[in-house]
This record gives sequence, C-alpha cells and structure tokens, in this order.
Amino acid sequence: MAPEVGGTFTVGGATYPVDIPPILFPVDHDPEGLRARLLCGWGTSATFRTTTGNQNTLNPPTGSGWIVATAAPAGASTVSIKATLTTGQLLTGDRAVIGGEAFAITAPVSAAGNVFANVPLDRALPELVAAGAPVAFSFACDRPLKAAVRSFEAGQLLGGIVVGDQRLIVPQVALDAADVPVEPSAAHSVLIGAQRWRVKTAVAARQAGAAVLWDLHVGA
Repeated sequence: MAPEVGGTFTVGGATYPVDIPPILFPVDHDPEGLRARLLCGWGTSATFRTTTGNQNTLNPPTGSGWIVATAAPAGASTVSIKATLTTGQLLTGDRAVIGGEAFAITAPVSAAGNVFANVPLDRALPELVAAGAPVAFSFACDRPLKAAVRSFEAGQLLGGIVVGDQRLIVPQVALDAADVPVEPSAAHSVLIGAQRWRVKTAVAARQAGAAVLWDLHVGA
C-alpha cells in the first residue's frame, strides 16, 4: 500500500504523521516505482494565496477592518460591506463571516467608494445584522499547505534581502496536493498565522525541467 497524506509512519516505536504527498524516485533510479521519500511531521502550517487581477478586479482585495456598511434585516440575501482604502473585487466562492456564520459569495462584486455594495450570499441572514458589525473574509484562492520556515543569516542581508525577511521551502508535491494552479511568483503571498508574507522571489529546483522544490524569499 502506498503511503498517503493523513497516514502515519512508525519507526522505532515513534509514530510520525505523513504531511506531504510521497515524493517518488526518478524512474531511472526506481523503474518499478517501489520507493518514495516521505516527509513526516514536517513543516509549518501555511496558506498559499494566489492573487489575480489588478485595481478594480484585484482579488483578494485590499482593505482591513471590514464592517457591515448598512444594517441588513433578517431574511436578507445581500449585505453591503466596507473598510478603509478598499479596492478590488470579491469573487464567487469567497466567504464572508458575519455574526459568527460563514456565507459563500455567489457572484463577483467590485468595490466602489470603499464599499462592496449588495454582496450576494448563498443563503438568507438568520437575524438582523447591525451597521458596524465586524466582517471577516476567507478567499477561494487560499490553499492550505506545509512549508519549512528559515531565517536569513546576517551575511545574507544583501540583494534585496532585509532584516525580518524569511525563506520558505515548499515541495512542488505540496503545491500540487493543495491544488495551487500556478507556479509561485512575486504576484503571490503566504499566510502563516495572522502574518501575511509577500513573495519577493521564487526559485525552483528542477528535475528534467519539472519543478520539485521551491525556495521562496518572502517579506512582510
């Protein structure tokens, strides 16, 4: 049986979770496909965020401190949401958390005047939502994965690397398993806990032209 993510691997009485899909050996090293590399108990939980569009179509949009712009009655299936310096677009499949409940957004809405007006929800609000009620978003473009986090040493602080920047090591199999649709680039970001890290550079180790491992230089 081939090992799978979510399984466990026991060595010497110690059990390790399989966190990353098995990395197969090149066919010339293992023509029968009997061997694989396992990364067990590896890495930090992170979220890879794929940014698309620009200005009015930017997703995820800019802004923070999201709140309900105008009160919405129980039974309403739309709600207006605002924040400071908001630009960009909410897309189908993004989610708004209002009053502790998550609602899927069912059609794209672009910001105008720092407001997403009449955002369509997948179901009616169960109760009145007051103006000023906090709103949190999750985005369909976000993909959970595991990454190894490394700090730059003092001697490496050159060529655009500054104090506080980090290195993230991400296997391509982790990106594939998370269904990340693009190769990492400076257009994207990675979230670890509450911290958003912007990708500054992305360098791939390749085998026969295919990426197998990514070294991401990220900054706050």
